[in-house]
Amino acid sequence: MIYAQNEPKPSFKVGPLFVDTYLREVSKNGAELPLTDTQFEVFLCLVKRRGKAVLRKEFGPWLRDALEGDRHPVD
Repeated sequence: MIYAQNEPKPSFKVGPLFVDTYLREVSKNGAELPLTDTQFEVFLCLVKRRGKAVLRKEFGPWLRDALEGDRHPVD
């Protein structure tokens, strides 16, 4: 399978964290970190753009839908 340059692979490491995008899990030292679906999406968005600023609009409609009306969910 071929992945875009900025696209993380299905399973990858970020520092001490192990990320499985198929299972939507993040673990540290083998212990799963409990994340909601929204938290996982925010985490993944930040990982995909690590080292760069992330604009609010880049988080996508899923975040707007999840937070219904909160104008500053990621400030």
